[in-house]
Amino acid sequence: MPVSWPAAGGGGGPTAAARLEALLSRQQKECPRILEELERHRRKVSHWAWWVFPTEMPGASEPPPATAVSAATAGELLQRAPPTWRRCLEEVCNLAESEAFSSGRLSLHTVLPVIDHGRVQHFVR
Repeated sequence: MPVSWPAAGGGGGPTAAARLEALLSRQQKECPRILEELERHRRKVSHWAWWVFPTEMPGASEPPPATAVSAATAGELLQRAPPTWRRCLEEVCNLAESEAFSSGRLSLHTVLPVIDHGRVQHFVR
């Protein structure tokens, strides 16, 4: 079930728009490093799934400010996200395909740890 963030001033925390702004800022800052990591190690070795596979829920151990994307803000994310975000997504796919070619089966297990698979599934939905 999607999470609806409280309205600004409602005392319940950041709005969906505020969480999107935090996400865009974090993507701008972190995606170049993430892309470099994927190219160097050919897999995820640090913590960044929250920013490359954003969902309605902030990550449980995401450093503040918490980020998220909602149904209402997804279109804006697609319009405003830095180009390096798309490159990170493409690199994860390329690495998974490369693994499939060499092993004969498609698997994210060698690219992303199992703990991130649920987030990826929710991101895709």
